[in-house]
Amino acid sequence: METILLWRFIKWLGLLLWGMGVHSVMVNTDSNQKMKALYAFTISGFALTWMSGWMMMKHAGYSMGASWISNAMLLGLVSLTGTFLSAFLSTRRLTWNVLSTVGLFAAIGLMVVRTGNPVTLGLLLGLSVVVGGVLAKFGTSADQDVELDTPMVKSGFQWIARLEGLTVLALFLLYLPAKKILGINLDGGTGMIGWTHGVFVIVYVLSLTFTARALGWSVQRWVLGGISSFFPFGTFIFEHQVFNSTETKSEDA
Repeated sequence: METILLWRFIKWLGLLLWGMGVHSVMVNTDSNQKMKALYAFTISGFALTWMSGWMMMKHAGYSMGASWISNAMLLGLVSLTGTFLSAFLSTRRLTWNVLSTVGLFAAIGLMVVRTGNPVTLGLLLGLSVVVGGVLAKFGTSADQDVELDTPMVKSGFQWIARLEGLTVLALFLLYLPAKKILGINLDGGTGMIGWTHGVFVIVYVLSLTFTARALGWSVQRWVLGGISSFFPFGTFIFEHQVFNSTETKSEDA
């Protein structure tokens, strides 16, 4: 009982941080502040929510086959993508903020009602569209042609690359050897380590994609960055090389 209460606390803390990040990205016009909110609050909240949610799902005996869980994850991903779009792009911010707020409200709603009933899902989506749309409408400032803060873009991606790299190391150099050689499940058989890696792969790919666009990276570099996330030390090497390269943006395009 104490364990599930701890995970529930972490989950609601994650949702609070996630909501704070969505709101801060939505109302700010300063690119530096938007990047800080995205990486400090939105992403950390997203990760904490789904890491703790996984443990709560295991404790309650649910599986990924439950439609409300998969739908909540999909809507959460819509929200996260919308927040990235709002943080990185200076135009059509109302559209991106609607995606952020509607996705977040709908995901939270599914976590509360826990049903795959189509009627309930339709009502929940409708309510989320109304509430999230209104909040986005009144919280979004006018589009402005604001130049991105390049050091902040680089710093945000570097931290995500390093965190993703740590999950790869934990999976391939600790979890799998312990399980295959010693017969020890470091996560108690819950699959938490693999799930955490999966969560950060999603965040890493989004960060990589938007960073590549903002900094004018080539498609080849973007693909290389994606591939690096599947190998130990891959993202560490990738982020070190790209930010210590003497190539200019024009040469890389």
